[in-house]
Amino acid sequence: MRIRGNSLPWITPNIKNLMKTRDFHKKKAVKFDYQLHWAKYKDTRNKVNSELYKAKNRYFCDKFEDCAQTKDPKQSWHHIDHILGKNFKSNNIPQLKIGDIIISDNLTIGEAFNDFFMSIGQKLSAEIDHDALDLSANLGASPVTLFTLSEISE
Repeated sequence: MRIRGNSLPWITPNIKNLMKTRDFHKKKAVKFDYQLHWAKYKDTRNKVNSELYKAKNRYFCDKFEDCAQTKDPKQSWHHIDHILGKNFKSNNIPQLKIGDIIISDNLTIGEAFNDFFMSIGQKLSAEIDHDALDLSANLGASPVTLFTLSEISE
């Protein structure tokens, strides 16, 4: 069983019941390897896929029809953006705290991120005790150092 945070609006109770039936027959088919359950599973799986396809098409056709019938362009664009899956969340960072200093200027925030990501590799490398690392343990057997080619004659 899958739990989904945001259910898809085109999945109807009928489709959910078909999915439960499909999952039941698959579970039985896998557990007992009984051909009747395999046949019922495949039949129900095909019905679920067909119903999902039809329901999704119907949902989006209705949305486009709503856009065509509305006299409000803002509402139409809202429907279109929703259909296209555009995210309305902002990725802006209003403030950034570095140490005890709070930065709110966009350019300074960008430079702070740039400085952080440019220096993090060197800082992490400085924290590693390179003398204590034994990387040869990860290699396993020693690599083959001899490589030869033989002439092939027909």
